[in-house]
Amino acid sequence: MDYQQQPHQQQPYQPPPYQQQPHQQQPYQPQPYPPQPQPQMVTSVTTTTQSVGSGMWSTGVCDCCSDMETCCCGYWCFPCLQCKTTGDFGWCCCLPMVDVCCVVSCCLRSSMRERYGINGSCCDDFCQLLWCYPCVWCQMAREVKNRGQTSGNTSVITTQVVHAQA
Repeated sequence: MDYQQQPHQQQPYQPPPYQQQPHQQQPYQPQPYPPQPQPQMVTSVTTTTQSVGSGMWSTGVCDCCSDMETCCCGYWCFPCLQCKTTGDFGWCCCLPMVDVCCVVSCCLRSSMRERYGINGSCCDDFCQLLWCYPCVWCQMAREVKNRGQTSGNTSVITTQVVHAQA
């Protein structure tokens, strides 16, 4: 059997009918935009904030007689007073149960001073807690009861806007 060789002809590649031919995209050329006029106005804003606070606790450390309910709660069920005070202040009510070396008490008292605009220091807080731990907690409970979760500071914000043509 003789095989006759036929010349091999190359045909251009044709994709199957279900595929589309890729088309040539022109490279992206951004269109020039006309220049936009720049505003010729200068604005100056001045904001002043003033805090007005008493700078003092509403009751003293030994003012237990000013609120007998808090005093009795502190005397008969001190852990309940601690949990209620931290909860009313907005913190986790279980934090006093892990108050090692007065750390939680100092942090709470410092946070109260900051929120209510009361003068003092962490050293002063720690010394008072060492001197009379239950009395200081009763004072903090009275403060939260008297002022609540809102800030004790009254902020006055003044804003002045000045427009000038350049």
